[in-house]
Amino acid sequence: MAVPPAGRVPAGAPTMRISVVIPTHDRAALVTRAVTCALSQERPPDEVVVVDDGSTDGTAELLADFGPELRYVRQEHEGAAAARNRGVQEATGDWIAFLDSDDVWLPDHLRAVEAALEGTSGEASLYFRDVTWSSGDRAGEDREGRHLWDLAGFSIEEPYRLERRGADWVLLPYQPMMLQASTVRRATYLALGGLRPDLFLRHDTYLFYVLGFREPLCAVNGVGTRMTADAGTGRLTALRPSDAQEYWHETLVLYGDLLASDGRDLTARQRRLLRSRVAEAHWRLSRLAWSDGDRRRFRSELLASLRSEPAFVAGRVRTAPAFLRRRAARVDEDS
Repeated sequence: MAVPPAGRVPAGAPTMRISVVIPTHDRAALVTRAVTCALSQERPPDEVVVVDDGSTDGTAELLADFGPELRYVRQEHEGAAAARNRGVQEATGDWIAFLDSDDVWLPDHLRAVEAALEGTSGEASLYFRDVTWSSGDRAGEDREGRHLWDLAGFSIEEPYRLERRGADWVLLPYQPMMLQASTVRRATYLALGGLRPDLFLRHDTYLFYVLGFREPLCAVNGVGTRMTADAGTGRLTALRPSDAQEYWHETLVLYGDLLASDGRDLTARQRRLLRSRVAEAHWRLSRLAWSDGDRRRFRSELLASLRSEPAFVAGRVRTAPAFLRRRAARVDEDS
């Protein structure tokens, strides 16, 4: 799928209306906490839009207590990407600040984002802050109390930093941005088509790549969001075995689209890096095929990995179990 060019707003001083978009599905108690957190910001949002993605647990009744401070939108259950897209379409602000229904913002989050918007005259299309995890996070208990930027090896000293080409930021092995701490220009988001509902596990990653390769980005210092595990197993941050194949197939779509749409704008280093990640996805799928006993698919995925980036496969083969090294050598000879 080719990526369309992003929309631009007219030159001049940016408007600062910030809409909050919160998708939710069967998290009645948690979403009320998220809404309260948004409305209690030191810099209050201009509106809060909750998209109820087909809840059946009384979410609508609980949210009705907020009155006109909250815009409630209901749709059939279509997933997080579709719910966020609907929220952005319904919003009236120039900027969209995303929050998940089971997470919370620190009180100064929108104030810090607004300061960066004003300081950069709204030049960036994405403003993002750091994220921390609360105790018991099922996405990985070793991340309790840790910061996303530390995990990504990312930091800035100044209150905010504008990067007019953010490709190197989004190409880090661990992206330093998450939607829960991101504020996006609404016009740009809509011009790009929003999040891709067909990418169930990687729709946010795809959006960050597209913005990073095409738009200015701005990192805003400090933690904006605390992620929780209060929704139990409802979060798909940690892959279950049944998700792994879908994840790597989506990875192939993601990087394949970037190479096809933005190849002429990539540096040689960035192109090699993307090809290596395509090779890794095929390699992972070959391992899954081997585990499933599907030798034909194993050979096909391994060949695709070799064609994408032979050096990557050579490095993996050296550390692979002996039986896989032998199989890979035969595939390499046959190819």
